[in-house]
Order: sequence, then C-alpha cells, then structure tokens
Amino acid sequence: MTQAVLDHEADVAIVSQRPARLKWTPLRDDPMVAWVPEGSPYIEQGYVPVDAFAEEPFIDPYPEEDTDTHHLLRSIGLTPNTKYEVNDTYAAYCLVEAGLGITLTNGITMGDWSGRVIALPIRPENIISIGMITPENYDMSPALRMFMRFIHLSSQM
Repeated sequence: MTQAVLDHEADVAIVSQRPARLKWTPLRDDPMVAWVPEGSPYIEQGYVPVDAFAEEPFIDPYPEEDTDTHHLLRSIGLTPNTKYEVNDTYAAYCLVEAGLGITLTNGITMGDWSGRVIALPIRPENIISIGMITPENYDMSPALRMFMRFIHLSSQM
C-alpha cells in the first residue's frame, strides 16, 4: 500500500506506520494480540508471553508479506514455531478455532467475528499506530480533501 502511494497509483492508504517520505495522519493505536482457542491455558493467565510463539504451534498469517506480525517477531529476534502458513486472516482464525495453533495479529483484525477464538494481549505489550498516508506536497482532489477534513474532525471528538 505504501509503495502504491509513493508511485502515485493510490492517493491515500490506511496502513500501520512505516518509515516513508509520506504525510502521516494518525487514526488510532492498535495493540498486537494473540489469538488462542477456547480452553487455552493463556486465557486464565490473561495474556500470552511473546516467547510462546516460539514454543506453541504458530499459524503464520501472510508469510511473504511485510506485516506488523513479522516486524514484531524480527524486532525481538524471535523465530516462531510455524506449523501453518495462510494468506487469509479468516483462515488463520479458523485454524486457531480448530485448536491447531495460535497466531499473532493486530487487534483491529478480529473485528466482530464470533466463534471459539479469544484475543489476548501479548506481553510485553506492542502498540501499532494506524493511520492514513498521502504523498507530501500533493494537490489532493476535492473529495480526498473533504475526506481528510472529516477524518481530522472525527478524531477531535
């Protein structure tokens, strides 16, 4: 998404913050969370220690992509115990629900899915900034300018 904005293939994108020569408009902070199946011992503990991803069967969402999951794991030098790789968040959810492993993802990803998967905080906590990117010194279309004004006003409430 970032590259599409840099290449002027897109006027705006909503992404997690990455270093780039783009205008950043923050929207919200989003904690990274672990998805565990019902009955997991981590539920009683109330969180998942990041070291658990090296021990427990790990479901790797979007293994070839530049994701917040991979950024976090690399930043702490942790190699997960990958048992499954999927290119769909709902597929990861279903594998966790089936008791085949745990995964790590942005908190916002789960949305309002209902099932037998519990999202738990990780320890240490990791917060991702989600926002909009646009090219710097960019003459926005009237529609995009109005949308950006709406986002700015909404964030003031």
